[in-house]
Amino acid sequence: MKRRNFIRDLGLGGATMIGAMTPVALVHAAKNGNVPQGRPFQELLRQINALQMQMDDGIFPRLRVIDPDGGPSVLFFGPTDECSIGIDPPGGLTGLIERDPIGFRLLGPNNQGCRLLFGPTDLCTVEINPDGPGGLLLRDPGGVRLLNPDPQGVPMLLFGPTDECRISLGDAPGIGMIIWDPDGLNVRTPRQGEASRLSFGPTGDCDIQAGGLGPQGGTQGMFFKDPQGFLFQSPDANGNRTTVQVEGLVLAEEFVQLSSRALKQDIKPIDDALTKIDRLQGVYFNWRTKQSPQAQIGLIAEDVAEVLPEAVSMTADDGSPQGIKYGNLVAVAIEGIKAQQQQIAQLEADKVALQQEVERLRNQLHDVSAKVDQLTAFAGAASRA
Repeated sequence: MKRRNFIRDLGLGGATMIGAMTPVALVHAAKNGNVPQGRPFQELLRQINALQMQMDDGIFPRLRVIDPDGGPSVLFFGPTDECSIGIDPPGGLTGLIERDPIGFRLLGPNNQGCRLLFGPTDLCTVEINPDGPGGLLLRDPGGVRLLNPDPQGVPMLLFGPTDECRISLGDAPGIGMIIWDPDGLNVRTPRQGEASRLSFGPTGDCDIQAGGLGPQGGTQGMFFKDPQGFLFQSPDANGNRTTVQVEGLVLAEEFVQLSSRALKQDIKPIDDALTKIDRLQGVYFNWRTKQSPQAQIGLIAEDVAEVLPEAVSMTADDGSPQGIKYGNLVAVAIEGIKAQQQQIAQLEADKVALQQEVERLRNQLHDVSAKVDQLTAFAGAASRA
């Protein structure tokens, strides 16, 4: 392609020289009308003018890439067409397009004030801005797009001198953007006292904040906000879903566990609930991992697993007990209370029956006592006669 050859011949895509002249000397000669012979330098001069290269004592402070034929404005790197930066490719994509089969690497600002412009305006640029934030600054009203010329490759943006820190598209169906960093992702604001915030969606309703004021005031840790709530879901082949583990206190106005009949099958009552409850033992305890001003109360997962394994969460590696699903114990407690109420009702019925029997015996005793009195009186009268 003529664009690529021209840029490469000028030495901007490598260290190539035309004849014995450096790129800067060549441009000076062309601007002064001293055009060497033997190559189509008039065409070269036309392209130089179209590129609008601005010089300052032999230094190129900025470079503008424009196709004089009105085609895509693209800057190619290397001996092939695989690595390039440009706008308006034949595919019709908008914004600044970067192509590289092995990804892009951004390094520290070692060329202060250097700017690369794409297109006929100053809207699409790549630069290191000495008057603003450090690092590489990309400007484009249509956004910046990274493409991999290899159809099987993944577009990737790399940060730093290694491949450990990078941003790429998902490498499997259903996976979007992936951020790689061995030390994790740190989102922070430079404004003192304000919360660092990561927002999702076109509005500011859904975000994650840290280091700011909480809903009740006071500095808090992570703060999740979503008017529709949060859904943590990643079922495996067995239907097991994501585990959310929190080390510390969880405060909420309400916890709701799915329990619709439409979601359940193999429904059957809990039998012998009182016996199961009788085998459980509540205990006082303290956590080994932290100090607490007062003792805690609860159950021991290993003990509950022997009685109600359905109410115990097991580890994924060796299946040992690690936690208790206290909500599941409510059903057992309800059946236990019902069984106990049946026992109480039976005892009440037995009590009534016993009271009735006592009353019957009391009446019989009263009748016997009356007859005894009659017999006693009859015997006394007989003895006197």
